[in-house]
Parts: sequence; C-alpha cells; structure tokens
Amino acid sequence: MVVAISLGTLPFAPIGAWGMDMPPGMKMPGMNMQAGVTSTQVAGDYRIELHVLPPEPFYTTADVAARHLTQGMLITGGATPLEPTGTPPPNHHLIVHVFDGKSGQTLVDAKVALSFRPLDATGRPAGKTVVVPVVEMQAIGSGSASTHYGNNVVIGPGAYRVTVTVNGTAATFRIKL
Repeated sequence: MVVAISLGTLPFAPIGAWGMDMPPGMKMPGMNMQAGVTSTQVAGDYRIELHVLPPEPFYTTADVAARHLTQGMLITGGATPLEPTGTPPPNHHLIVHVFDGKSGQTLVDAKVALSFRPLDATGRPAGKTVVVPVVEMQAIGSGSASTHYGNNVVIGPGAYRVTVTVNGTAATFRIKL
C-alpha cells in the first residue's frame, strides 16, 4: 500500500499511542503535534504509524530529573539523536509508532530500521537512500505507551519513499513534503 500526503494540506489528526483516534487538536503530553504528515499501515503482525513532525529536543533520564522537564523526547535506547541545534539543523522529526496488530499494544522492544529516498515526479528514485539512525524514545511524562522510534532529520521539500522495517517485516510509505 502506498499513501501520499501533502504537508500543510491536512490537519494533523494522529492515531493515539493507545490505539484509538485522538480528536483534532488533542495532543499526547510531550509530543509536538503541529501540522505534519501521518500515515498508517499494517505489515505482518504490526500496525505501523509514520509521523513527520517539527524537530524535537532529546533528553536523558538524568536531564529530565535534574531540569524537571515536562516536554520533549526521553531517550530510552538506540542511536544518538540529531539535536535541533545540529549543523545543518534538522527540520523534521521522522518517527514511527509500532503496535501489535492483534492487541493494539505499543511495542516497546521492537528492532526498527528507518530510511528515506527522494523520488522524482514520476515516482522513481531520484537520489540516494538516507539511513536514519534510530533512537528509541518516549514522550516525557507519558511512559512506555508513548514509545516510538526515529530521529530528527534534514529532509527538504519533495516526494519520498520511506521504508520502515520492524523485526524483519518491512512497510513502505510514500510521502510528500
């Protein structure tokens, strides 16, 4: 299944981390839910939600405790995050939420790989594949039900194929920014 969604043409109305639709305007604590791209697919035993949002700050458990933080992303494992102050600064937060297809429960220990590749006007590959170093994270204060995977990225306007692999099962999304 291929889904194309144009950034800025649709309001962001995500499916919540608890497997239910959230009303427009509602946000999960700690998540930056500005207008963005969202798409959902079922692949194998999983329901995979792809989100493209504005960049997010990442924090360690020690940072959260010492600074009494209530917003941002808590690093729970995986790669080193690309910080919003990086060079060049990232312009999006590319993430996936992964759910058990039968129970709807959030997968908190999935092995996730994530990449994107630009496409030309005909939908053919038009550049190199970018492999995203996957950070395992949670929205601060939201607990394991908010577990998701991804990173901040630098990605320009255009069409892209995003490939997500969860525990060896792949899903391909087509997005337009």
